[in-house]
Amino acid sequence: MKFQVQTLEHGYQARARDLERRERTVRERQDAEAALHERGKDMQRVLQDLRSELVGRLPSFTALVEACDDFAQYDSRRREEVAAMMELDGLAVTVMKCPITDAEGRMTEESGRVVADTEARLRAMEPRT
Repeated sequence: MKFQVQTLEHGYQARARDLERRERTVRERQDAEAALHERGKDMQRVLQDLRSELVGRLPSFTALVEACDDFAQYDSRRREEVAAMMELDGLAVTVMKCPITDAEGRMTEESGRVVADTEARLRAMEPRT
């Protein structure tokens, strides 16, 4: 009888450990999913910020190119305006090409760096004129 009680207790303990392990795995997956969702929202926000900047600068850039499409004739201010548009365009492409997850479905560190770098570069840009 004592042996059977010990066997049952051992079985219950093993099941309890298995259940705890499974619960921990579920929590880890839920945390990873929440972090991935937030990263996706960060990527969308950064793309929206880039879009706003590009759209805001577009009228001035269009007027510049329509007035003279020869970059060699531009003064330093006009060259800076072209450089800003090209930088914004390049940032948008970088963000859109950046994978949020790797082949196993885990969030990439690269996507975090791209978001942080893009935000920093947007803050450092000269305001639109």
